[in-house]
Amino acid sequence: MSYSFFYTMRLYLFILTLIICQISYGQDFILSGKIYSSKNNSPISYASIGISNTHIGTISNNLGDFQMKLTHSQSQDTITISAIGYKSKKIAIPELYHSSNKTIYLESHTYKLNEVIITNKKVSAKDILRLCIKSIPKNYPTKKYSYEVFFREAGILDSTYALLTESVSHVVDYGYQKDIKKNKLQLLEFRKSNDNRKFNWRTSLREWLYEKNGLYECIKNDRLKIKEQNNNIEIKEYYKTIEPGAHRFLCEDFLRQIDANIDSLSYYNNKLVYCISYTSTKGIYKTDSEGQIIVEKSTKAILEIRSRTFTNKDRLRSLRKEDGTPKFKERTIVGMANRGFDGPNHSKIIVKYKKQNNKYYLSYIRVQHSGTVSIGSITGFNNFKKAYQSNWTSNMLYQDNELFVTKVHEKPIRIKWRKKMDRSKELYKHELPYTKSFWDSYTTIVRNPLSQKMASDLSLEKNLEQQFIQNGK
Repeated sequence: MSYSFFYTMRLYLFILTLIICQISYGQDFILSGKIYSSKNNSPISYASIGISNTHIGTISNNLGDFQMKLTHSQSQDTITISAIGYKSKKIAIPELYHSSNKTIYLESHTYKLNEVIITNKKVSAKDILRLCIKSIPKNYPTKKYSYEVFFREAGILDSTYALLTESVSHVVDYGYQKDIKKNKLQLLEFRKSNDNRKFNWRTSLREWLYEKNGLYECIKNDRLKIKEQNNNIEIKEYYKTIEPGAHRFLCEDFLRQIDANIDSLSYYNNKLVYCISYTSTKGIYKTDSEGQIIVEKSTKAILEIRSRTFTNKDRLRSLRKEDGTPKFKERTIVGMANRGFDGPNHSKIIVKYKKQNNKYYLSYIRVQHSGTVSIGSITGFNNFKKAYQSNWTSNMLYQDNELFVTKVHEKPIRIKWRKKMDRSKELYKHELPYTKSFWDSYTTIVRNPLSQKMASDLSLEKNLEQQFIQNGK
Protein backbone atom coordinates (compact mmCIF):
# COMPACT_ATOMS: atom_id res chain seq x y z
CA MET A 1 0.00 0.00 0.00
CA SER A 2 1.16 3.51 -0.74
CA TYR A 3 2.33 6.01 1.79
CA SER A 4 -0.55 8.34 0.89
CA PHE A 5 -3.09 5.71 1.94
CA PHE A 6 -1.62 5.37 5.45
CA TYR A 7 -1.32 9.13 5.72
CA THR A 8 -5.01 9.55 4.80
CA MET A 9 -6.10 6.88 7.33
CA ARG A 10 -4.07 8.49 10.12
CA LEU A 11 -5.55 11.87 9.30
CA TYR A 12 -9.08 10.38 9.33
CA LEU A 13 -8.53 8.71 12.73
CA PHE A 14 -7.09 11.93 14.13
CA ILE A 15 -10.15 13.95 13.01
CA LEU A 16 -12.53 11.26 14.37
CA THR A 17 -10.76 11.37 17.75
CA LEU A 18 -11.10 15.14 17.86
CA ILE A 19 -14.85 14.88 17.19
CA ILE A 20 -15.34 12.35 19.98
CA CYS A 21 -13.29 14.44 22.38
CA GLN A 22 -15.37 17.48 21.52
CA ILE A 23 -18.18 16.34 23.81
CA SER A 24 -15.98 14.29 26.13
CA TYR A 25 -13.84 17.18 27.27
CA GLY A 26 -15.75 20.20 26.01
CA GLN A 27 -18.43 22.25 27.64
CA ASP A 28 -22.11 21.39 28.13
CA PHE A 29 -23.89 20.23 25.01
CA ILE A 30 -27.41 19.65 23.66
CA LEU A 31 -28.63 16.15 22.79
CA SER A 32 -31.77 16.10 20.66
CA GLY A 33 -33.80 13.67 18.60
CA LYS A 34 -37.21 12.40 17.52
CA ILE A 35 -39.03 9.30 18.78
CA TYR A 36 -41.13 7.48 16.17
CA SER A 37 -43.04 4.21 15.95
CA SER A 38 -41.49 1.75 13.49
CA LYS A 39 -44.94 0.25 12.86
CA ASN A 40 -46.70 3.29 11.39
CA ASN A 41 -43.98 5.97 11.33
CA SER A 42 -45.95 8.18 13.75
CA PRO A 43 -44.41 10.26 16.57
CA ILE A 44 -44.53 8.86 20.11
CA SER A 45 -45.53 11.46 22.67
CA TYR A 46 -44.66 11.31 26.40
CA ALA A 47 -41.85 8.81 25.85
CA SER A 48 -39.28 8.86 28.65
CA ILE A 49 -35.69 9.61 27.67
CA GLY A 50 -33.07 9.47 30.39
CA ILE A 51 -29.83 8.16 31.81
CA SER A 52 -30.48 4.78 33.42
CA ASN A 53 -31.45 4.64 37.13
CA THR A 54 -31.42 8.42 37.48
CA HIS A 55 -33.92 11.24 37.03
CA ILE A 56 -31.65 12.94 34.49
CA GLY A 57 -33.75 13.06 31.36
CA THR A 58 -36.81 14.52 29.69
CA ILE A 59 -40.13 13.69 28.01
CA SER A 60 -40.89 13.72 24.29
CA ASN A 61 -43.52 16.21 23.19
CA ASN A 62 -46.59 15.71 20.98
CA LEU A 63 -44.38 15.57 17.87
CA GLY A 64 -42.00 13.03 19.43
CA ASP A 65 -39.25 15.66 19.78
CA PHE A 66 -36.93 15.75 22.77
CA GLN A 67 -33.95 17.81 23.86
CA MET A 68 -31.53 17.37 26.75
CA LYS A 69 -28.79 19.72 27.90
CA LEU A 70 -26.04 17.56 29.36
CA THR A 71 -22.65 18.15 30.94
CA HIS A 72 -19.36 16.84 29.53
CA SER A 73 -19.21 14.35 32.44
CA GLN A 74 -22.29 12.62 30.96
CA SER A 75 -20.93 12.53 27.40
CA GLN A 76 -20.00 8.83 27.51
CA ASP A 77 -23.23 7.64 29.18
CA THR A 78 -26.07 5.74 27.55
CA ILE A 79 -29.67 6.94 27.35
CA THR A 80 -32.72 4.68 27.56
CA ILE A 81 -35.89 5.47 25.61
CA SER A 82 -39.09 3.92 26.97
CA ALA A 83 -42.77 4.18 26.07
CA ILE A 84 -45.86 2.16 26.92
CA GLY A 85 -46.40 -0.56 24.33
CA TYR A 86 -42.88 -0.39 22.84
CA LYS A 87 -39.56 -2.15 23.35
CA SER A 88 -37.11 0.02 25.26
CA LYS A 89 -34.04 1.10 23.38
CA LYS A 90 -30.58 2.06 24.61
CA ILE A 91 -28.32 4.38 22.63
CA ALA A 92 -24.83 5.62 23.46
CA ILE A 93 -24.82 9.41 23.73
CA PRO A 94 -21.82 9.89 21.34
CA GLU A 95 -23.59 7.74 18.72
CA LEU A 96 -26.75 9.87 18.73
CA TYR A 97 -24.88 13.16 19.10
CA HIS A 98 -22.79 12.59 15.94
CA SER A 99 -25.50 10.90 13.90
CA SER A 100 -26.92 12.82 10.95
CA ASN A 101 -30.25 11.02 11.44
CA LYS A 102 -31.75 11.99 14.79
CA THR A 103 -34.88 9.86 14.42
CA ILE A 104 -35.13 6.90 16.81
CA TYR A 105 -37.63 4.15 15.99
CA LEU A 106 -39.21 2.00 18.71
CA GLU A 107 -40.71 -1.41 17.96
CA SER A 108 -44.27 -2.14 19.08
CA HIS A 109 -44.45 -4.64 21.95
CA THR A 110 -48.06 -5.40 22.95
CA TYR A 111 -50.06 -8.58 23.46
CA LYS A 112 -53.79 -9.03 23.29
CA LEU A 113 -55.25 -10.78 26.32
CA ASN A 114 -56.32 -13.81 24.30
CA GLU A 115 -52.71 -14.35 23.23
CA VAL A 116 -51.30 -14.84 26.72
CA ILE A 117 -52.41 -16.67 29.84
CA ILE A 118 -52.42 -14.31 32.81
CA THR A 119 -53.08 -16.87 35.54
CA ASN A 120 -55.12 -19.98 36.21
CA LYS A 121 -57.45 -17.89 38.36
CA LYS A 122 -59.58 -15.20 36.76
CA VAL A 123 -58.22 -11.78 37.74
CA SER A 124 -60.32 -8.65 37.40
CA ALA A 125 -59.08 -5.11 36.88
CA LYS A 126 -60.37 -4.10 40.32
CA ASP A 127 -58.49 -7.01 41.93
CA ILE A 128 -55.28 -5.72 40.37
CA LEU A 129 -55.97 -2.14 41.51
CA ARG A 130 -56.67 -3.35 45.06
CA LEU A 131 -53.25 -5.03 45.06
CA CYS A 132 -51.79 -1.73 43.83
CA ILE A 133 -53.32 0.10 46.80
CA LYS A 134 -51.91 -2.46 49.24
CA SER A 135 -48.48 -2.22 47.56
CA ILE A 136 -48.14 1.58 47.80
CA PRO A 137 -46.02 1.44 51.03
CA LYS A 138 -43.75 -1.15 49.41
CA ASN A 139 -43.36 0.47 45.99
CA TYR A 140 -43.24 4.19 46.82
CA PRO A 141 -41.13 6.10 49.36
CA THR A 142 -42.65 6.32 52.84
CA LYS A 143 -39.77 8.33 54.32
CA LYS A 144 -38.95 11.97 53.74
CA TYR A 145 -37.04 12.77 50.55
CA SER A 146 -36.65 15.76 48.24
CA TYR A 147 -36.57 16.47 44.53
CA GLU A 148 -35.84 19.23 42.04
CA VAL A 149 -38.63 20.04 39.64
CA PHE A 150 -39.08 22.07 36.45
CA PHE A 151 -42.54 23.65 36.14
CA ARG A 152 -44.19 25.45 33.24
CA GLU A 153 -47.46 27.32 33.69
CA ALA A 154 -49.38 28.70 30.70
CA GLY A 155 -52.50 30.87 30.88
CA ILE A 156 -54.69 30.92 27.77
CA LEU A 157 -57.30 33.57 26.92
CA ASP A 158 -59.72 31.93 24.47
CA SER A 159 -57.23 30.50 21.92
CA THR A 160 -54.36 32.92 22.59
CA TYR A 161 -51.54 32.34 25.08
CA ALA A 162 -51.62 35.21 27.56
CA LEU A 163 -49.16 34.23 30.31
CA LEU A 164 -46.11 32.03 30.82
CA THR A 165 -44.06 31.21 33.89
CA GLU A 166 -41.20 28.72 34.06
CA SER A 167 -39.51 27.80 37.31
CA VAL A 168 -37.12 25.38 38.95
CA SER A 169 -37.95 24.55 42.55
CA HIS A 170 -36.87 22.30 45.37
CA VAL A 171 -39.57 20.18 47.03
CA VAL A 172 -39.35 18.30 50.32
CA ASP A 173 -41.83 15.41 50.34
CA TYR A 174 -42.72 13.39 53.44
CA GLY A 175 -43.60 10.21 51.60
CA TYR A 176 -46.70 8.54 50.24
CA GLN A 177 -48.23 7.79 53.64
CA LYS A 178 -48.28 11.46 54.72
CA ASP A 179 -50.66 14.25 53.79
CA ILE A 180 -49.42 16.28 50.82
CA LYS A 181 -49.95 19.52 52.76
CA LYS A 182 -46.75 18.71 54.71
CA ASN A 183 -44.70 19.25 51.53
CA LYS A 184 -42.33 22.23 51.54
CA LEU A 185 -41.33 24.18 48.43
CA GLN A 186 -38.46 26.54 47.64
CA LEU A 187 -38.21 28.59 44.44
CA LEU A 188 -34.69 28.34 42.97
CA GLU A 189 -34.97 29.92 39.51
CA PHE A 190 -37.83 31.78 37.87
CA ARG A 191 -38.78 33.61 34.71
CA LYS A 192 -42.10 35.01 33.51
CA SER A 193 -43.71 36.78 30.56
CA ASN A 194 -46.00 39.77 30.71
CA ASP A 195 -49.54 39.09 31.95
CA ASN A 196 -52.02 39.60 29.10
CA ARG A 197 -55.06 37.97 30.69
CA LYS A 198 -56.90 41.34 30.79
CA PHE A 199 -58.91 40.86 33.98
CA ASN A 200 -61.77 43.23 34.72
CA TRP A 201 -61.96 44.53 38.27
CA ARG A 202 -64.35 41.80 39.46
CA THR A 203 -62.12 39.00 38.22
CA SER A 204 -59.04 40.75 39.65
CA LEU A 205 -60.76 40.85 43.04
CA ARG A 206 -61.73 37.18 42.78
CA GLU A 207 -58.15 36.29 41.87
CA TRP A 208 -56.87 38.18 44.91
CA LEU A 209 -59.35 36.41 47.19
CA TYR A 210 -58.90 32.88 45.82
CA GLU A 211 -55.44 32.86 44.26
CA LYS A 212 -53.49 29.60 44.37
CA ASN A 213 -49.92 28.57 43.73
CA GLY A 214 -49.88 26.75 40.37
CA LEU A 215 -46.85 24.59 41.25
CA TYR A 216 -48.37 23.36 44.51
CA GLU A 217 -51.75 22.76 42.84
CA CYS A 218 -50.01 20.75 40.11
CA ILE A 219 -48.11 18.61 42.65
CA LYS A 220 -51.44 17.89 44.36
CA ASN A 221 -52.42 16.00 41.21
CA ASP A 222 -49.98 13.23 42.17
CA ARG A 223 -52.73 10.61 42.14
CA LEU A 224 -51.12 8.36 44.75
CA LYS A 225 -50.50 11.03 47.39
CA ILE A 226 -52.84 11.58 50.32
CA LYS A 227 -54.61 14.89 49.68
CA GLU A 228 -55.20 17.70 52.14
CA GLN A 229 -58.75 17.80 53.47
CA ASN A 230 -61.30 19.78 51.45
CA ASN A 231 -63.00 22.66 53.27
CA ASN A 232 -66.33 21.94 51.55
CA ILE A 233 -68.70 20.79 54.34
CA GLU A 234 -70.65 18.46 52.04
CA ILE A 235 -67.45 16.70 50.95
CA LYS A 236 -66.13 16.47 54.52
CA GLU A 237 -69.38 14.81 55.64
CA TYR A 238 -69.14 12.42 52.71
CA TYR A 239 -65.61 11.36 53.61
CA LYS A 240 -66.71 10.59 57.17
CA THR A 241 -68.85 7.76 55.78
CA ILE A 242 -65.99 5.97 54.03
CA GLU A 243 -62.63 4.56 55.00
CA PRO A 244 -59.62 6.71 56.01
CA GLY A 245 -57.34 7.43 53.08
CA ALA A 246 -60.27 7.84 50.69
CA HIS A 247 -59.00 11.31 49.97
CA ARG A 248 -56.26 9.58 47.98
CA PHE A 249 -57.28 9.33 44.30
CA LEU A 250 -56.72 5.58 44.26
CA CYS A 251 -58.71 4.11 47.14
CA GLU A 252 -61.45 1.56 47.79
CA ASP A 253 -64.15 4.19 47.40
CA PHE A 254 -62.77 5.09 43.97
CA LEU A 255 -63.04 1.41 42.97
CA ARG A 256 -66.68 1.34 44.07
CA GLN A 257 -67.44 4.28 41.78
CA ILE A 258 -65.86 2.96 38.59
CA ASP A 259 -66.23 0.28 35.97
CA ALA A 260 -62.77 -1.08 35.09
CA ASN A 261 -61.42 -3.44 32.44
CA ILE A 262 -58.05 -4.92 31.51
CA ASP A 263 -57.59 -3.77 27.94
CA SER A 264 -54.32 -5.53 27.20
CA LEU A 265 -50.96 -6.73 28.41
CA SER A 266 -48.19 -4.52 27.10
CA TYR A 267 -44.55 -3.71 27.83
CA TYR A 268 -42.75 -0.81 29.45
CA ASN A 269 -38.99 -0.89 30.06
CA ASN A 270 -39.19 -4.45 28.71
CA LYS A 271 -41.47 -5.53 31.58
CA LEU A 272 -45.05 -6.72 31.32
CA VAL A 273 -47.67 -4.16 32.32
CA TYR A 274 -51.45 -4.21 32.60
CA CYS A 275 -53.29 -1.50 30.67
CA ILE A 276 -56.47 -0.88 32.65
CA SER A 277 -59.20 1.50 31.52
CA TYR A 278 -61.93 2.88 33.78
CA THR A 279 -65.08 4.99 33.59
CA SER A 280 -67.06 6.58 36.41
CA THR A 281 -70.45 8.28 36.64
CA LYS A 282 -71.00 8.08 40.40
CA GLY A 283 -68.68 10.74 41.84
CA ILE A 284 -69.71 13.17 44.55
CA TYR A 285 -68.51 16.02 42.33
CA LYS A 286 -71.33 15.31 39.82
CA THR A 287 -68.83 14.84 37.01
CA ASP A 288 -68.03 11.91 34.80
CA SER A 289 -64.49 10.65 34.44
CA GLU A 290 -62.54 8.14 32.42
CA GLY A 291 -58.93 7.17 32.11
CA GLN A 292 -56.22 4.56 31.90
CA ILE A 293 -53.91 3.14 34.57
CA ILE A 294 -50.66 1.35 33.67
CA VAL A 295 -49.59 -1.26 36.25
CA GLU A 296 -46.33 -3.22 36.30
CA LYS A 297 -47.42 -6.86 36.44
CA SER A 298 -44.66 -8.22 38.69
CA THR A 299 -44.62 -5.50 41.38
CA LYS A 300 -48.17 -4.06 41.11
CA ALA A 301 -46.58 -0.61 40.93
CA ILE A 302 -48.52 2.06 39.07
CA LEU A 303 -46.34 3.60 36.35
CA GLU A 304 -48.78 5.99 34.71
CA ILE A 305 -52.28 7.39 35.23
CA ARG A 306 -54.23 9.29 32.59
CA SER A 307 -57.59 10.76 33.53
CA ARG A 308 -60.17 13.02 31.97
CA THR A 309 -62.95 14.62 34.00
CA PHE A 310 -65.92 16.25 32.32
CA THR A 311 -69.52 17.21 32.96
CA ASN A 312 -72.28 15.20 31.34
CA LYS A 313 -75.16 17.34 30.01
CA ASP A 314 -77.78 15.01 31.51
CA ARG A 315 -76.09 15.18 34.91
CA LEU A 316 -76.01 18.97 34.68
CA ARG A 317 -79.79 18.93 35.05
CA SER A 318 -79.38 17.21 38.43
CA LEU A 319 -77.42 20.25 39.62
CA ARG A 320 -80.60 22.36 39.46
CA LYS A 321 -83.51 22.53 41.85
CA GLU A 322 -87.11 22.00 40.73
CA ASP A 323 -87.53 25.74 40.13
CA GLY A 324 -84.48 25.69 37.80
CA THR A 325 -82.09 27.51 40.13
CA PRO A 326 -78.64 25.95 40.83
CA LYS A 327 -78.25 23.79 43.93
CA PHE A 328 -74.75 25.16 44.52
CA LYS A 329 -73.28 28.63 44.81
CA GLU A 330 -70.99 28.07 41.83
CA ARG A 331 -73.70 29.01 39.32
CA THR A 332 -71.22 29.38 36.48
CA ILE A 333 -70.45 25.65 36.46
CA VAL A 334 -73.87 24.98 34.94
CA GLY A 335 -73.32 27.45 32.13
CA MET A 336 -69.68 26.72 31.41
CA ALA A 337 -69.44 22.99 31.92
CA ASN A 338 -70.62 22.36 28.36
CA ARG A 339 -67.43 23.97 27.11
CA GLY A 340 -63.84 23.05 27.82
CA PHE A 341 -60.33 22.41 26.65
CA ASP A 342 -61.55 19.81 24.19
CA GLY A 343 -65.34 19.84 24.02
CA PRO A 344 -67.02 19.40 27.43
CA ASN A 345 -63.85 18.58 29.39
CA HIS A 346 -63.12 20.01 32.79
CA SER A 347 -59.65 18.58 33.05
CA LYS A 348 -57.06 16.26 31.55
CA ILE A 349 -54.31 14.89 33.78
CA ILE A 350 -51.27 12.73 33.03
CA VAL A 351 -49.09 11.45 35.90
CA LYS A 352 -45.97 9.31 35.40
CA TYR A 353 -43.67 7.57 37.91
CA LYS A 354 -40.08 6.43 37.50
CA LYS A 355 -38.03 3.82 39.36
CA GLN A 356 -34.88 4.74 41.23
CA ASN A 357 -33.13 2.31 43.60
CA ASN A 358 -36.14 -0.02 44.05
CA LYS A 359 -38.64 2.77 44.72
CA TYR A 360 -40.95 4.60 42.33
CA TYR A 361 -40.92 8.39 42.43
CA LEU A 362 -43.03 11.05 40.80
CA SER A 363 -41.59 11.83 37.36
CA TYR A 364 -44.03 13.93 35.32
CA ILE A 365 -47.41 15.67 35.58
CA ARG A 366 -49.39 17.53 32.95
CA VAL A 367 -52.69 19.22 33.88
CA GLN A 368 -55.06 20.98 31.51
CA HIS A 369 -58.05 22.70 33.11
CA SER A 370 -61.05 24.64 31.89
CA GLY A 371 -64.33 25.81 33.38
CA THR A 372 -64.41 26.98 36.98
CA VAL A 373 -61.76 24.59 38.26
CA SER A 374 -58.65 26.46 39.36
CA ILE A 375 -55.14 25.00 39.31
CA GLY A 376 -53.22 28.17 39.98
CA SER A 377 -54.18 31.31 38.18
CA ILE A 378 -57.88 31.94 37.81
CA THR A 379 -59.59 29.76 35.21
CA GLY A 380 -63.09 30.39 34.00
CA PHE A 381 -63.43 33.87 32.53
CA ASN A 382 -61.72 37.25 32.57
CA ASN A 383 -64.99 39.16 32.09
CA PHE A 384 -68.13 37.34 33.24
CA LYS A 385 -70.61 39.65 31.49
CA LYS A 386 -68.92 39.38 28.10
CA ALA A 387 -68.43 35.63 28.51
CA TYR A 388 -72.13 35.20 29.31
CA GLN A 389 -73.21 37.36 26.35
CA SER A 390 -71.07 35.25 24.00
CA ASN A 391 -72.59 32.01 25.36
CA TRP A 392 -69.19 31.13 26.82
CA THR A 393 -67.35 31.31 23.49
CA SER A 394 -65.10 34.28 24.33
CA ASN A 395 -63.37 35.86 27.35
CA MET A 396 -62.66 32.34 28.64
CA LEU A 397 -59.50 31.47 30.57
CA TYR A 398 -57.76 28.10 30.52
CA GLN A 399 -54.68 26.62 32.12
CA ASP A 400 -52.05 24.21 30.80
CA ASN A 401 -49.41 23.23 33.38
CA GLU A 402 -46.49 20.84 33.03
CA LEU A 403 -44.10 19.50 35.68
CA PHE A 404 -40.97 17.36 35.26
CA VAL A 405 -38.82 15.99 38.09
CA THR A 406 -35.15 16.42 37.18
CA LYS A 407 -33.40 15.12 40.33
CA VAL A 408 -34.38 12.95 43.31
CA HIS A 409 -32.50 13.15 46.62
CA GLU A 410 -33.23 10.10 48.78
CA LYS A 411 -31.49 11.96 51.60
CA PRO A 412 -33.58 15.13 51.63
CA ILE A 413 -32.03 18.55 51.23
CA ARG A 414 -33.33 20.81 53.96
CA ILE A 415 -35.32 23.97 53.16
CA LYS A 416 -34.79 26.83 55.61
CA TRP A 417 -38.01 28.37 56.85
CA ARG A 418 -37.10 31.78 55.41
CA LYS A 419 -36.72 30.20 51.96
CA LYS A 420 -40.08 28.41 51.96
CA MET A 421 -42.42 29.34 49.12
CA ASP A 422 -45.78 30.86 49.98
CA ARG A 423 -48.19 28.20 48.70
CA SER A 424 -51.18 30.55 48.93
CA LYS A 425 -49.58 33.11 46.61
CA GLU A 426 -49.95 32.87 42.84
CA LEU A 427 -46.64 31.78 41.33
CA TYR A 428 -46.65 34.68 38.86
CA LYS A 429 -46.54 37.17 41.75
CA HIS A 430 -43.28 35.79 43.14
CA GLU A 431 -40.18 37.89 42.51
CA LEU A 432 -36.79 36.41 41.65
CA PRO A 433 -33.97 37.70 39.40
CA TYR A 434 -33.83 36.20 35.92
CA THR A 435 -30.57 34.26 35.44
CA LYS A 436 -30.05 33.91 31.70
CA SER A 437 -26.91 31.76 32.04
CA PHE A 438 -28.86 29.22 34.12
CA TRP A 439 -31.71 28.89 31.63
CA ASP A 440 -29.33 28.62 28.68
CA SER A 441 -27.87 25.44 30.17
CA TYR A 442 -30.98 23.92 31.80
CA THR A 443 -32.88 20.95 30.36
CA THR A 444 -36.53 21.83 29.84
CA ILE A 445 -39.36 20.00 28.13
CA VAL A 446 -39.31 20.68 24.40
CA ARG A 447 -42.30 22.86 23.63
CA ASN A 448 -45.16 20.85 22.14
CA PRO A 449 -47.01 22.02 19.00
CA LEU A 450 -49.40 24.23 20.96
CA SER A 451 -46.48 25.75 22.80
CA GLN A 452 -44.78 26.72 19.55
CA LYS A 453 -47.76 29.02 19.21
CA MET A 454 -47.09 30.14 22.78
CA ALA A 455 -43.86 31.92 21.87
CA SER A 456 -45.44 33.81 18.95
CA ASP A 457 -48.57 34.79 20.92
CA LEU A 458 -46.55 36.11 23.86
CA SER A 459 -44.07 37.97 21.63
CA LEU A 460 -46.57 40.09 19.71
CA GLU A 461 -45.61 43.31 21.51
CA LYS A 462 -42.18 42.47 22.89
CA ASN A 463 -39.65 39.66 22.49
CA LEU A 464 -40.17 36.92 25.10
CA GLU A 465 -36.53 37.08 26.22
CA GLN A 466 -36.88 40.83 26.81
CA GLN A 467 -39.96 40.16 28.92
CA PHE A 468 -38.02 37.66 31.03
CA ILE A 469 -35.30 40.25 31.62
CA GLN A 470 -37.74 43.06 32.38
CA ASN A 471 -39.88 40.98 34.78
CA GLY A 472 -36.83 39.47 36.48
CA LYS A 473 -35.25 42.70 37.67
